[in-house]
Amino acid sequence: MSSQNISVKNRTRAGGILVACSLIAVGGVVAAPLATPAPAQAASPFTATLKWQHELGSPGKPVALSSPMVATLDGKGSSVVIGDRSGYETAFHLSDGSVVFKSSTGGVAVDSTASVLGSGTSARLFFGEGTSGAPAAGGYRSISSSGKTVWSVKPKAQPTGSATRGVMSSLAIGTLQSANDVVGGSMGQMQHVMNAQTGRTGVGFPWFQADSNFSTPAVADTSGKSDHDIIIEGGDSTAGVAFGTRYANGGHIRLLYRTGNNGSGSPSGGLKCQYNTTQVVQSSPAVGNVLSKNAWAAVVGTGTFWKGASDTNKLIAIDQNCKLAWKASLSGSTQSSPALADTRGNGHPTIVQGTLINASSGRVYSVDGSNGHVIWQTAIAGGVYGGIVTADLTGKGYQDVVVPTPGGVFVLDGKTGHQIARLGQGYGFQNSALITNDPNGSIGITVAGYNARNSGIILHYQLSGAGVSGANVNKKGAWPMFHHDQKLTGDANTVLPAKP
Repeated sequence: MSSQNISVKNRTRAGGILVACSLIAVGGVVAAPLATPAPAQAASPFTATLKWQHELGSPGKPVALSSPMVATLDGKGSSVVIGDRSGYETAFHLSDGSVVFKSSTGGVAVDSTASVLGSGTSARLFFGEGTSGAPAAGGYRSISSSGKTVWSVKPKAQPTGSATRGVMSSLAIGTLQSANDVVGGSMGQMQHVMNAQTGRTGVGFPWFQADSNFSTPAVADTSGKSDHDIIIEGGDSTAGVAFGTRYANGGHIRLLYRTGNNGSGSPSGGLKCQYNTTQVVQSSPAVGNVLSKNAWAAVVGTGTFWKGASDTNKLIAIDQNCKLAWKASLSGSTQSSPALADTRGNGHPTIVQGTLINASSGRVYSVDGSNGHVIWQTAIAGGVYGGIVTADLTGKGYQDVVVPTPGGVFVLDGKTGHQIARLGQGYGFQNSALITNDPNGSIGITVAGYNARNSGIILHYQLSGAGVSGANVNKKGAWPMFHHDQKLTGDANTVLPAKP
């Protein structure tokens, strides 16, 4: 049947993002009300020093959902790359904040986080262009280590016709149809897998996703026995019928074969399995061996679009056959993306999830992956819009938690949830932080967001103190950046690069 029976809603990435952006537009950072209790503050085991900062973009067009990403682009060590709503992808050297490149999209906003393949002059970056306020503009783009466009693809809005849609999803890199392919949803009905080198669309794609998709997919070998990855993604759903499939209002968690609809006889064929939810799934799945007996799972939050839906405020875990493992009911929206991290220091990851109650109030949860039970929860003076990242910042052998919010960046002890530091006060953040092994041997934390002028900002801190001396943020059990690693696999089993 025709896809015309499904109407793609002009959604925001999440229900709260419009609220946040309107707050940005009328005066900047959202101040926490005095009545909001601050989490318990332990004595900080480190000192955080602001090493450099830059203002980005123009007033009213800040850094919103794009998260800072590490990349080695030249012979001067690691750099950080960030997108903004003024329509630029900009790279800075971590060592001193000097500019590597400033790459223009022609005015199209960037809410996507860059994924990175390779290093040095052969490095390639991949990201989506577009924002929900102007969904017809943008697409998929790859740029070189100097910021020059390598290729771009504009996904169609529907299977037929010439209209195109932008991309807010970030692009994961996996071994799909070649050694390195990129995949991400779009704000239309069509999704692409593309060869990382050429941008050529893969066999069985474009794939009919039926509705808008803001969720960054994970790519992983769910069985541990294959040479190829499978695509694990969230998605939105609107009631209707398309190509013989009936859809309901809500969302999906999908496991899609790497060959898409090839040989299936249907534009939406090729699914291994699908778990349907009553709420949109705009959180990005985290995957790994977190269930009991070390079994594999995909863990993801939902969204807020469908009012009163039973899966609102839920954290959901499914197994490799899309069977529900558990659901956890949390306080506040779970639209942000979870991290799988060794917060107990026992070698087995927990799930760390932030929630959004409102712009000035949220919670952070550590959840037992075997059963969905809450280990600890901490109230913070800011809602969580993006994703949580982790590293061992105290030298105690377990992962600590870094949480950007409109009220600044909270650093929590991973084992107890106690607050140990607060960075970036006076600025707002709706994305994930980046934790790095800096060129001088320090631990670095980079955050990007907006100031009181509604312009984008990027801040780079370095940590010092006995607890961080000789530390390695990329050790097993860490989740130091959005969606875990430079390829944005979302897979806790992906090995992070060795400390330089």
